[in-house]
Amino acid sequence: MVRDLNHRRELAAVWRSSLSTLLTLLLAAALALSLATPAGAARTAAAKAHRRLPYPAGATRPSRTVTRLAHARKASSSGGAAAPGSSSTTTTSTTTTTKSASKSKPKKPKKPVLHGNALRAVLAFDAMQKYYYIPGSDLYAGEPFSYLWPFSQALAATVSMANIPHMPSSFASEVHARLIGLRDYLDPNNSGAPEGTYSSTLPAFDGTVAPPAGPGGTKYYDDNDWVGIELARVYKQTHSAGALGYAEGIMAFEIAGWSTNQTYACPGGIPFSNSIENVERNTVST
Repeated sequence: MVRDLNHRRELAAVWRSSLSTLLTLLLAAALALSLATPAGAARTAAAKAHRRLPYPAGATRPSRTVTRLAHARKASSSGGAAAPGSSSTTTTSTTTTTKSASKSKPKKPKKPVLHGNALRAVLAFDAMQKYYYIPGSDLYAGEPFSYLWPFSQALAATVSMANIPHMPSSFASEVHARLIGLRDYLDPNNSGAPEGTYSSTLPAFDGTVAPPAGPGGTKYYDDNDWVGIELARVYKQTHSAGALGYAEGIMAFEIAGWSTNQTYACPGGIPFSNSIENVERNTVST
């Protein structure tokens, strides 16, 4: 059984490596500029033993309006944003006019010029959206959609971007799109075939996209932890009652998962997942 568990972890680790690397770069840049970010927590090195349940053939999500951001690349093309560590000079010309100043159009305020970590964060975010985001789905690429943990990190990246001051455009629409995508993982009960039997059936987010678009299945306590942290950050920024409600639901799910088995050498703690077969307790979940 241990050999099978390790094999499944290795398969999950291979799939996650490319997206996780990009997300790591994005979060490092974005968090350096964030107005308010929670203390970082180290992720366990071992990838999860996610079930390799097949998605329905040709699984898709309803098409929605794809958000477009006026990122720094637009300012860059017009000479507005300088590359990291570079300096630029702007040549201006004066025009003499015989018309009165009252008839001239007022100049539009220039967009903020991004440098350093802020510019790196925008470029990394653009790359994440270009290579992993599925337009019209509010989800990220996987089988065909990503597991919850990579999605939670894309959510964290987006919330961090929204906390960077003086951005040339608002990230409110992107945060909203992440919250819409997050709902696709929500499972209100986690009960019945073909999902299996679980130790907790409280509402929370499945490790994969929930039915009908995905197989649903096991809920991972630490995945829901990460989502809860980001929902709390969204609430702090927007005062969204919906974000707070989801975060409170996750807290209830976590508390209900607390181990009450007194036969353990060290009783207590929160398990790795709500799978009935799970015997691991995870520090990051606790």
